[in-house]
Amino acid sequence: LAHKAFQDLKDLPPGENRIYAGHDGNLDQFRSIFGIQWQEPPFSGSPGTTPPTSGILFTRRPPGVLQIDMVYVEFDGSLSPPIRVRPASPPTLTLAELARRASKAVGTYAAATDCAK
Repeated sequence: LAHKAFQDLKDLPPGENRIYAGHDGNLDQFRSIFGIQWQEPPFSGSPGTTPPTSGILFTRRPPGVLQIDMVYVEFDGSLSPPIRVRPASPPTLTLAELARRASKAVGTYAAATDCAK
């Protein structure tokens, strides 16, 4: 999943974006592989919770920089809960740094190393 996302992001023209939404377990894989963190108030936890209906928004900024934001619904009991966008940590990464982080993370998991071959 992270490999496919990286390939998509590499080919993303400046100014365009991609959002990856999924189960919290899927998004937590992005957290681990790409070494990013987030906080989504009022939800809390460590290293940051991933509530339902959230996604990771990548926006391509020139030259080769990705802006990274978390998008989520703040369930407040209303019929029209607010949608929040908050910067991830770090809020930007170069494609080269994203690749370096992914390579380092894959090397720490035997199953991921086998999958990456």
